[in-house]
Amino acid sequence: MRVGLISTAQFVPVILLALVAGASAQRCSLRGLLVAWNALRAGALGFLGDAQAVVGLTFGQLVLAAVIVGIATVFYDVSYQASLPSMIPVESISPANGLLQATYSTTQLAGPAAAGFLLQKLGLPLTVGTAFVLFLGAPVSFMAVPAIQQDRTSGSAPALSIWGGTQIRLAVPAHP
Repeated sequence: MRVGLISTAQFVPVILLALVAGASAQRCSLRGLLVAWNALRAGALGFLGDAQAVVGLTFGQLVLAAVIVGIATVFYDVSYQASLPSMIPVESISPANGLLQATYSTTQLAGPAAAGFLLQKLGLPLTVGTAFVLFLGAPVSFMAVPAIQQDRTSGSAPALSIWGGTQIRLAVPAHP
């Protein structure tokens, strides 16, 4: 049950904040968002490592970190998807999107298995440390990416943009 609560804590921000993340990606520096949100994920993992070293992990700390990682992930995911069309030629968008989705699917499938393997072989502190280093390495690599040019022609207020997205989502019928 506790694992389910942690998974829920990480997933609920996707439901609540996806449209807000889209509005922010439209209005803010995409590279800045990518760096900031990935650094926040690294910080949440660093918090877990520090908490374990100092007092030991509690369930509440795990849930807090899961919420922070969930929030950062929804903003990060929307930002990197929004950055793709600005970084590659138009004729490459479809193959790049396919590669992006294949990479995402692979990490969703292999990530938990790799984490379990590392946890078994290295123990909790080194596994969390490895994830921390990987999440911290990503913002460093994003700093090498040139500034991403965005189309900011939308003049609507963020709240109107979010409301418009909500109306579209509610009008789309669910798949059977």
